[in-house]
Amino acid sequence: MSERRRDGNHGMMGARMGIPSPSPRHSAALTLLSVVATLSAPVVADVTLDGSLAGGRTDVLTGASISIDADMGETVGANLFHSFGQFDVDTGQLATFYGTDPGSIDRVIARVTGGTRSRIAGTVATDPGTLLGADLYLLNPYGVTLESGAQIDVTGSFVVSTAHTLELQDGGVFSAVAPGQSTLTAAAPSAFGFYDPSQYAIESIEVFDSSTHVDAGWGRTVALVGGDVTIRQAQVGGPGVFVQPAGVDGVDVAIASVASAGRVTIDEAASALGLSTDSVDELGTIAIADTASLDVTGETAGTVLIRGGRLVLADRSSILSTTFQGDAGRIDVEVRDDVRLLDRSIIFSTVGVRDAQNPGIAGAGADVRVRASNFFAANSSRIATSSVWDDGNLDRPPIGPVKAGGDIDIDLGQGHLELQSGGQITRR
Repeated sequence: MSERRRDGNHGMMGARMGIPSPSPRHSAALTLLSVVATLSAPVVADVTLDGSLAGGRTDVLTGASISIDADMGETVGANLFHSFGQFDVDTGQLATFYGTDPGSIDRVIARVTGGTRSRIAGTVATDPGTLLGADLYLLNPYGVTLESGAQIDVTGSFVVSTAHTLELQDGGVFSAVAPGQSTLTAAAPSAFGFYDPSQYAIESIEVFDSSTHVDAGWGRTVALVGGDVTIRQAQVGGPGVFVQPAGVDGVDVAIASVASAGRVTIDEAASALGLSTDSVDELGTIAIADTASLDVTGETAGTVLIRGGRLVLADRSSILSTTFQGDAGRIDVEVRDDVRLLDRSIIFSTVGVRDAQNPGIAGAGADVRVRASNFFAANSSRIATSSVWDDGNLDRPPIGPVKAGGDIDIDLGQGHLELQSGGQITRR
């Protein structure tokens, strides 16, 4: 089937796209079809083109280094669209997206339509020669798992979603469940569209393993938008306080979890894509566990934005922001049910100093904002912010804080706040 294509300029957010009415499918039937296809296929492929773009190409891409060239998709304005039947990157593999003329592509938008979950255990990259600064969107409504040493090597933002469609600002739409109902345009994305779960399941995003690092270009955004989002042992965001290169800004990290039909809106010009779940009735669970971390540390620290039904941090997991010179972004958690911090987990904002003789050059630390129905912290878990202090060790009397840490703002409405077994909320 051919896609409809319309050139156009980037515009203001258009009217909400009507969601087409695909035929109902049942997950059991999809699973059976996937098993039959797997057993009968003569080639086990890692990446396949699904034939819906690029004149019907159905290339099978395998090997240690996979090149995904621009002519395997379709370019409309500054958008490069790709459509895959399967997108898996195994341990040790490298899958690289290429553009054409340097600076001509703002974003690569890829969908997976074949009905199977994407498993990424190798490296996904964009070519810095032809896609410098370009964002990479990966849309697979059948689920995405990043595990076993997955690495992301892009210079723009990296956005993963299990949405059924990606809506564009001028009314265009890129559908992963009804490809023939897509209209490709040059506009920027405006929303992730999710259908009623009775038609199509809303699948999860999983990020596993201590060797997995999901990152983006410095000062850009890592976004995970789908059903339940689980991060275990892995690191999302920057490399950490003690190895942060001087002069390099931190990334933003945005996570949104939904459990019913609706739209998660996007504002590419806002920090952390300005994700909003206001139009979604039911939201899902975001779990960060087993020493996993979200880290937006940088010369100017980035923003963490979390939107969901419930947030759980467990087993010494963390959300971290350390800023050195510029004023930090914020840590912004908004869920409709509970926030639970367990087993020495922490949400922490602080200010770093590179010049001990002049600590006043540090930027202001990130504010921590929490909106939830209930808040629970136990077993030495905590929310904390920290200032830079002049303690008199610089041959002068102590004068107190020289750069303030962030504020902590927790609003639970009529809900409950409970601290147990060393749970804390501290601002220093």
